[in-house]
Amino acid sequence: IAPHDPGQSIMPLVDLAELGVAARSQLAAVVQGLLLASGHGPEGLVGADGLPDGKPGARTLAALRAFKQEHGLANDTVVDPTTWWLLQSG
Repeated sequence: IAPHDPGQSIMPLVDLAELGVAARSQLAAVVQGLLLASGHGPEGLVGADGLPDGKPGARTLAALRAFKQEHGLANDTVVDPTTWWLLQSG
């Protein structure tokens, strides 16, 4: 099996900061779950039930920025193919 090319992703490019927190976003919930699995959170990533709440507030955005900085990526809130790959790999 050939190594995965992070430039080829079926996951959508998403800027969590643009999603807002008014409504739950499934994409935000997936990112929150992957951030939790990578050791970030749970503060600000989960609701009262302990599950990702899908609302990318300030703490979710900070966790994403921290994750990206740890991996040498841009200090932003965009989940691009490389970010998806690293989130799912770790």
